[in-house]
Amino acid sequence: MLALASSALLVSFFVLYTVLLKTTPVEDPARFVRLRTPAPDGGVSYPVYQTLVRENESFESLIHYMHLEDYLVGDGEGAKVLSGASVSGNFFSTLGLKPVVGRFIGAEDFEASSDRAVIVSEAFWRREFDADVSALGNSISLNGVPFVVAGVAPASFVGLDNLSRQDFWIASEHILDRWQLTLRNWPMYVTWGLLKEGVSVGQGVEELQQLGARIREENPNDGPEVIFELLSGVEANQSGTRAVVAKTTLLIFALISLLLLIALFNVTNLVSARVKSRLHEYSVFLAIGAKRNWVLRRVFFENVLLSYLGWGLGVAIAVGLIKAFRSEIPGTGEVSELSLLGNAWVVWALLVTPVLCGLFISVGGWLDVWRIDLNRELRMGTRGTKQFFGRKVFVGFQVALSVVIVCVCGWFIDSLRNAHNIDHGFESEELLLLAVNYKPLGRQYDDPQYTIPEYRRIKSRLDALPQVKTVGMATLQPLRHIKVSKIEIDGYDFRVEPDKCEVRLQYAGPDYFKALGVELLEGRDLIFEDMNYPMSKVIVNEAFVDRYWPGGVAIGRAFKPWRDGPVVDVVGVCSNFEQELGLDIKPQIFVGFAPPDMVFHIKTEGNPELVREEIARMLGEGPLKLPVVEFATIEESFGETFSVFKLSALVAGYVAVLALAIAGYGLFALMYHLVKDHRNEIGIRMAIGADGRRILSWTMRECGVPVVWGVALGLVAVLVLFGKFSELLFAVERFDPAPLVTVVVVLATVALVSMIGPALQAARRDPVENLREA
Repeated sequence: MLALASSALLVSFFVLYTVLLKTTPVEDPARFVRLRTPAPDGGVSYPVYQTLVRENESFESLIHYMHLEDYLVGDGEGAKVLSGASVSGNFFSTLGLKPVVGRFIGAEDFEASSDRAVIVSEAFWRREFDADVSALGNSISLNGVPFVVAGVAPASFVGLDNLSRQDFWIASEHILDRWQLTLRNWPMYVTWGLLKEGVSVGQGVEELQQLGARIREENPNDGPEVIFELLSGVEANQSGTRAVVAKTTLLIFALISLLLLIALFNVTNLVSARVKSRLHEYSVFLAIGAKRNWVLRRVFFENVLLSYLGWGLGVAIAVGLIKAFRSEIPGTGEVSELSLLGNAWVVWALLVTPVLCGLFISVGGWLDVWRIDLNRELRMGTRGTKQFFGRKVFVGFQVALSVVIVCVCGWFIDSLRNAHNIDHGFESEELLLLAVNYKPLGRQYDDPQYTIPEYRRIKSRLDALPQVKTVGMATLQPLRHIKVSKIEIDGYDFRVEPDKCEVRLQYAGPDYFKALGVELLEGRDLIFEDMNYPMSKVIVNEAFVDRYWPGGVAIGRAFKPWRDGPVVDVVGVCSNFEQELGLDIKPQIFVGFAPPDMVFHIKTEGNPELVREEIARMLGEGPLKLPVVEFATIEESFGETFSVFKLSALVAGYVAVLALAIAGYGLFALMYHLVKDHRNEIGIRMAIGADGRRILSWTMRECGVPVVWGVALGLVAVLVLFGKFSELLFAVERFDPAPLVTVVVVLATVALVSMIGPALQAARRDPVENLREA
């Protein structure tokens, strides 16, 4: 019992440490801070980063990186979709990392004449090159562009954000879209800085605010003033998806701590029963001159030894679980499960916590030893020993804690169900997603005159399949990604009201809304002719119209989809639907354009798996062989979207079952010892006329009282604590009766099953036998 609870606690700590508590790999983490702005992901643009590097006086060095997601690495059928980052020249040197082999990216890699160097992860090196040193100097393809392998990162490093493990790193000067280096309004570079010796975080923030104001003054068209924060330590790791996972893991860690407390309550009851059975032995020790303190210390040391054995077994189980389910634990990257034992916090906990647990579970036994009546015990042994009131209190509190755990876990499971079943505003049934990326086939595919004919060809072939209803086109998959843009529109100034100019942007093509079952309320759909450059046509959603033209006509209106962008005309208005899970409906624009990466949304008739096999055969044909990034059903795509909910629900389900099992065992033990300790009383009751039904009613009532007040106390605690974790739940209400009633019914069932056996045994026993054994 103690081993299971402690192993769950250690696994949750491993995840929590990896995604939240693990410090960045620098010599002085206290001086290593993250620069954050109000922009998405808290980033800055590349030109702003260069200005900060040139003009700051507070930092020893500033580094940056930008996530490069869904890159095709390799050529032909062996190509894989991987993620990496573009980094500054001082990135690895500032972190103080040493390459396994080769070298890291340096200032020389930012020269115009330099070869394109790529640093690969240790896992990629082992997987693709069998850890062969001769891999250095080999060329690998990134989205069709050759890069030379210059070095291998250590296994312990998978990027500054372990939630999105990176397999390669390239110099920012060699990223594949050059415009990402020049746009001042494209804040996608995550920036960290190493403060100079003696410079405080406050001094760094003060200088950055002055620089931000100067940047704004020199570039008034950039929008609002660049406002900086400096985050250090644990705070620096709390952003975006990492923050959600960290908070979820922290909550699960708290729930498992409660589970450990329940286990301790049960062990305390068992120890108390064990001490009661040895009271005669302890009485003999006291009678021959032993001090009570000596007996108390003996009980304590026995329980500490028991705790160390339980925690030791828990460590073994935890290491095994981490090895077995590493792929399901977010953010662990290549971190060794043995690092769990190398962490100072864990070592300290493994040394101190068993002592505290031993102290906790010794309390009941100490009370029994302290109240020993030598005359009575030496004459009668342990006969007639009564259960002390504290055992019922323990069971009542563990029932209350079980209610909290099971109810919170039920809400997590409910979140997963809601995320799957809630109406997102589009039809997800019988939908296939075919994602292609033409970047590896050459830079010419950045031009729509090359991509539009390809997309026409693919769409016509897919439309011709007998079980395909329609094929729509867009760059993003439902609920998985989102792009934010700040528009220029009459009546709103992005310099004064930047938030009101923020919209969600998607590039789209013909039949996208038809494939998703989204209604076009006004105007027309996009056509292939709308996808040419310069961009000129756009469809907006209802939320867009409600914000910018309430009560007016949208068709024919014009605006810029981003600052200094082309002017686009509104040709249609669609109904609202979700673009990102859990996000309130925002103004959304769908710009007609044909970038080199596109997702075909294929609406099928009947089972999409049958159509999937036909499309797979078609994709294998020579003339239509495509650079496919992903080909999946919508359910498989949702699997990534719902991964955090799924992981939370799986862990929550395991914790809930474990909590019910431990609580059930505690109730069984309570009933068992009630019957055992009250044999004499039961025998007398039956001897004077009480029948089995009355005995059954009395025993169930004695153990049912702590269950009732425990459930009531637990429900009150859950309703009070709901606000602390409601942001981690999806479409779950505080006073939704369904989960609360379910928890009560489940716990009542567990209590009944746990208690009925000993109660029936007491009701069926011969009263003479009870009196004889008492």
